[in-house]
Amino acid sequence: MGFVIEATLSEGHTTRVHRAFDESLHRRVLLKVLHRHLADDPAIHDRFVREARACAALRSEYIVQVYDLTEIDGAPAIVMEYVEGPSLKEVLAQKAEASADLARRVAEHVLRALVVAHGKGIVHRDIKPGNLLVLPDGTVKVTDFGLADVAAATALTADGVLIGTPAYLSPEAVLGGPTDARTDLFSLGSTVVEVLSGERMFDGASYGECLSRISGFRTETLDRLQAKAGHEFLNFLKRLMEPDPAHRFASAAKALGALTGTPVFEPTTNPQSFLWQHRIPIGIGLLFVSSIAGFLSFRTAHPDTLPKEEPEMDGSPSAESVRAAGDASIVPSEGSQEPTVRTVPEPESRSITSPLLSAFPASDSGTLRITSTPWARVLVDDQPVAVP
Repeated sequence: MGFVIEATLSEGHTTRVHRAFDESLHRRVLLKVLHRHLADDPAIHDRFVREARACAALRSEYIVQVYDLTEIDGAPAIVMEYVEGPSLKEVLAQKAEASADLARRVAEHVLRALVVAHGKGIVHRDIKPGNLLVLPDGTVKVTDFGLADVAAATALTADGVLIGTPAYLSPEAVLGGPTDARTDLFSLGSTVVEVLSGERMFDGASYGECLSRISGFRTETLDRLQAKAGHEFLNFLKRLMEPDPAHRFASAAKALGALTGTPVFEPTTNPQSFLWQHRIPIGIGLLFVSSIAGFLSFRTAHPDTLPKEEPEMDGSPSAESVRAAGDASIVPSEGSQEPTVRTVPEPESRSITSPLLSAFPASDSGTLRITSTPWARVLVDDQPVAVP
């Protein structure tokens, strides 16, 4: 198997968690094993595996790392980073004095984890003290990313009653509406409030009472924390816990920026979104570049089709500058006050047919610029064109 199980740390209705030693890499790990009876359900088995693979792509010092996916006794198991330190739930159970510093640290570290996860399109949906681990150096790490969906799929008993506490659910989840990344922000707010007050905010004597308290929540009830939280942090919490998700922070990155006072880069879940949003200017730029490249390529391949400059002779005007159709031109002779009359023969008429022109369909419109000698007659399709 490659793992020596040292102890069973916890067991829920979905998974059993073991502390184990990885004999191959000589390190201590956590094994989160799906219960055998659930592993026999193909839909739950596949969802567990899919979520584990997605979470393995998350890289952050504030997220418990997923190392591998294996199988133990016929059930899939996630091999995870072993973190020395208690859960935030255990810390709060010690009934220590509420700490505004710890509350701020929890908010910042969890938001940093959510920025990474939401950027990969992964919503936790079960942010609560039991899923946050506190390291000896004070770092807070989020665990069980992606497994909330698996738990939700297995949370119905035979009587159709949900198992577990809903104390950290968002109002939209309670009301059965659509949920997105903002549901994690509300759950984080409930957790931070618990750190500040030492009490679970939406606890109740029954499941229905918990749901009722969440659905009836108003941010004004947080004003009682003014002395502990301070004005700015209290306003931050109110924005984090707006009952209407449309009035909440739009993202974890926006919330983190508001908390730290520093703008936070917001990763996108669609790597092609930048190109799509900027498709028009990028397309124009590519067209311009390809046009220049085509012109230079044509110029190299067909040097004879391009106009050539006539050399100047003895400092006098060029012959082209005085050529006229069958008429005499007056050109001042060098060193003379009187003009000298010189008759210039009528030039040959020339027809210009360029491969550049034939490359475009006849239906295309555009501008054609012709450079000619003075008084020349220009014909297009055998029809004279007025030249200014």
